[in-house]
Amino acid sequence: MGKGVVDENSELYLGTAALSSGDYVHCAIEKADLIVNIGHDVVEKPPFFMEPDGQTVIHINYKAAEVDQVYFPQLEVIGDIAGSVERLGKRLDGKLNCDRSYYTALHKEIASHLRETSDDDRFPMVPQRVVADVRSVMARHDIVALDNGIYKIWFARNYIAHEPGTILLDNALATMGAGLPSAMMAAMLSPGRRVLAVCGDGGFMMNSQELETAVRLALDLVVLVLNDAAYG
Repeated sequence: MGKGVVDENSELYLGTAALSSGDYVHCAIEKADLIVNIGHDVVEKPPFFMEPDGQTVIHINYKAAEVDQVYFPQLEVIGDIAGSVERLGKRLDGKLNCDRSYYTALHKEIASHLRETSDDDRFPMVPQRVVADVRSVMARHDIVALDNGIYKIWFARNYIAHEPGTILLDNALATMGAGLPSAMMAAMLSPGRRVLAVCGDGGFMMNSQELETAVRLALDLVVLVLNDAAYG
């Protein structure tokens, strides 16, 4: 996932692509006349479905697009992604003149929507409250490693990331049991940052034995288990 590549408090950030149409971010997609799609892999659910008479799409990736019925970009930029984006940015510097008022207003509406129920006191806790509470205690450079379950969608949508690599999630194959091991590796690679694994009860039990490894290696991390006594 590209969460954190752009500071999500920026007015230029409009959220993650939802699993279904009709979410806020699709308002921006439908209004756009050009979509620059960076790092997209068709193994993921596409953020939009292309149509023959739809918007122009530029594909930027380290490999060519896997063209299919809903993704057939008109232009491809193949190579190192960071280098490609940097060179394009330099060429476009000072040449863009666009009205961002619609997107600025949409950003504010999305931000307001994400704050709803973030302080909800109901029990059992609603996912939005869990996400908000986690965000409130994590510094901008701390790392959240997600296992797989419905809660992952809420974190992907509502958790405000500020820096790259601060929220880890496996979106394509959605591997259950990945939360704790990925948090352990994050703790090993980033010893000066707080690391939180967020797991469901099912995903946690798939690799709970690795707590012994974490203790033996003296890894500093916390595991949050969301227990609904069910998978999903």
